[in-house]
Amino acid sequence: MVGPRSLPPLARTLAGACTISFSAVWVKLATVAPTVSAFYRVFLGFLVLLLASQLRGDLRRISGRHLGLAILCGLFFALDLFSWHASIQYVGPGLATMLANFQVFVLTAFGLLVHGERIHPRFLLALPIAILGLCLIVGVHWQQLSAEYRTGIGFGLMTAVCYSGFLLILRTLQAEAREFSFFFNLMLISAASAFFLGLSMALGGDSFAIPDQRSWIALLSLGLFSQTIGWVLIANA
Repeated sequence: MVGPRSLPPLARTLAGACTISFSAVWVKLATVAPTVSAFYRVFLGFLVLLLASQLRGDLRRISGRHLGLAILCGLFFALDLFSWHASIQYVGPGLATMLANFQVFVLTAFGLLVHGERIHPRFLLALPIAILGLCLIVGVHWQQLSAEYRTGIGFGLMTAVCYSGFLLILRTLQAEAREFSFFFNLMLISAASAFFLGLSMALGGDSFAIPDQRSWIALLSLGLFSQTIGWVLIANA
């Protein structure tokens, strides 16, 4: 039987990226509010990861610092998902995903300012090209854009910042607790994210009801493929 680890690392990375790339499509197909789709993504993913961790024998006691990092990581991921899902509703899945990918520049700036990392000349060349591309897509006359479109762009750029925070904390979590598998850590993060998003829904009066069969299928696919299988493929690579 062919398992994920039997594939070359590059193939696993590409398969995982392809799987996650459908997230925006599932969000758009689910006729629910951005917070609701984000909640079900992490909650359903948490259930799958909890079962996987149990079957793998990964469930064990953790330190307070490990739990704190997982909760903080979950908070950033919840903010990331909320911002991204909201951006999808305003500007569509394509532009929302492109804006979220600006996290590359946020992470590079963090590495430069905090860790003193060197910047490759190719990055300096890519930065103005990326900004020019963004201007060509959204236009340079900001005031002429609709309020909804401007809001969507704002949410998309906020996604990049929140996702960068999530990745930085995740890297710290993985580095400090190598005895725990990625299944287990992602399960903790998903649980924390589900808590924060569920709390936001409860305080905001959003309904947990899923309106129709299409939304059920989209949300189940979001939790299973985007939150679980895609991440596991990339982590194993």
